[in-house]
Amino acid sequence: MQSATTDPNQRKLNMVRYGMMVIPVVAWVVAFAYPFLVSNAFQQDWISAALIPSLIIAVVVGVICFAVFWAYKRFVLKM
Repeated sequence: MQSATTDPNQRKLNMVRYGMMVIPVVAWVVAFAYPFLVSNAFQQDWISAALIPSLIIAVVVGVICFAVFWAYKRFVLKM
């Protein structure tokens, strides 16, 4: 019996899992940075102008990443 670190399918799943955990964070940073800078430049409320829309985008990206990981996991485990 192979360990989880030497099993090629488990290593593939781990790489995809870690990648899918990073993508929502990067999406949030990208979606938050520009509106935050613009709202600060014009003395607007940055919470309603930048934080809430960027969190919505990050949640949507997270759900998409979860669906991709789930589909990839089912595909890899069938092989």
